[in-house]
Amino acid sequence: MKYTFVKIKHEFGDWGWWLKIKDWLQLYDWYMEVQSKSVGCAVLDFLSSKEFHYLVSDKSHRKNHFTTKYGILLLKESERQFALGNKVGLHSLVGFLSDMLMKDKIEQLNKGVILYINKVGGYSAGCKKWEEVDFLLKDDFVFPDYAEKDIKVFQWNMGIHWYGKIGDVDVVVDGEQKWKTYEQAKNNATQFLKGL
Repeated sequence: MKYTFVKIKHEFGDWGWWLKIKDWLQLYDWYMEVQSKSVGCAVLDFLSSKEFHYLVSDKSHRKNHFTTKYGILLLKESERQFALGNKVGLHSLVGFLSDMLMKDKIEQLNKGVILYINKVGGYSAGCKKWEEVDFLLKDDFVFPDYAEKDIKVFQWNMGIHWYGKIGDVDVVVDGEQKWKTYEQAKNNATQFLKGL
């Protein structure tokens, strides 16, 4: 499937590239490729955090705080559930975060509204003062204005492999997405970006 990216101008200037979503299938593809990975990482990060283990009275062995942008949402939902006497687990946190991030988008599409999603997952239904000044059809969700400075190379805690990301999109080159060295991951991410 081809995905439409549009460059937006507003009366206050250039707003850059946005992913234009017209139907459920496009939204689902974007969610599965980009947003669900952020949700999964956020939940796992939170469940391993000092904050979560403090909530469940295990104060001894977790040293790290949550590090994802959704951590505070998960903390507040966990506190709310514990206050209600409910158990908090992986499925409930994934469901909460997924629902929170997708519910309004789905409601907007049901009303026939076109959604515009930016690089960080924020979205808008556009406005009359927006003008689409350029467009690009792509097979993936890597925004057209990403550059080498947007490449992230990382290694999981206690992991031995290196991975690359461009924005929220995993780098996959020739079916591989993990490498033995930082340099290999960086070179493959650069190659991936140039091939877009």
